[in-house]
Amino acid sequence: MSYNTLSRTCKVILKSINNENNDDDINFHINPNSTLVELIVLLFFICLLAGPFSGITLSITASFAKLANQVNLQYQSTRQLATALIESSAKIKYLEQELAKNSVELANLREQVRDTNSLRKLLDLKNTFKCHTIACDVIGHTPSNWFNQIIIDKGKNDNIEPGFAVINSFGVVGQVIEVSDDSAIVRLLTDPEQKEGVIIKKANATGILVGTYDKAPVINYVPIGQNVEIGEEVVCLGKGGSFPPNQLVGYVSRIARENNGASMQIEVKLAVNIDNLTSVMVIGQSRN
Repeated sequence: MSYNTLSRTCKVILKSINNENNDDDINFHINPNSTLVELIVLLFFICLLAGPFSGITLSITASFAKLANQVNLQYQSTRQLATALIESSAKIKYLEQELAKNSVELANLREQVRDTNSLRKLLDLKNTFKCHTIACDVIGHTPSNWFNQIIIDKGKNDNIEPGFAVINSFGVVGQVIEVSDDSAIVRLLTDPEQKEGVIIKKANATGILVGTYDKAPVINYVPIGQNVEIGEEVVCLGKGGSFPPNQLVGYVSRIARENNGASMQIEVKLAVNIDNLTSVMVIGQSRN
């Protein structure tokens, strides 16, 4: 509604009021053209019109206040959650570091226990031999034949000679092939150059064990018809060689027929873990 329209409406109302006053003989006259009266009436109508809008304004203000309060509460809650997450993350990181540290210590302790048990078994094994024996630590591998030869920390100064057998508490390891003053090279049973007479105990079948590098060693020249079974023990023959008789070599893991058809080829799973040698014992001579 425009101001002119409103003004005209106010004048009509004022005229009506004057007419009514005239009818009732009341001496009350208001000039419709009076600016002051128009302003008063205008203010009156503005107040009447502003009433509903003021309620709406208050309602909107209350809604915004409520929304602001909820946003503030959500912000505080999110901030507290973020702080808790940061603290938890730091604590988890600290615990992970402690766990890693304890895991390393535990691994070292287990290795020490394993080495101690291995040395104890070697000492017990040493008492079963009447010949000269030397306990040695494995100090490395030969660069030219990394997976099939090892280096031990004893040599000529400890009366070690080429050809001596090398064993540990689990079984046969290999044979000394080269000696210096304070070290020696041992050729493992996995080396194709290493050959050893063996016997399959239960079947009482003899043959020659030969290394095949990264595959299981095989026993050749076992005649067809021998009653050999998977899992049977394979031990040193011990006749005319450096290895003591009946010393464990491994177990039959596979049986196949050779190409000539006259003999079997028997794969052997070694009793010794070639990849984890830490200490061994050198045997000066076999016991007959």
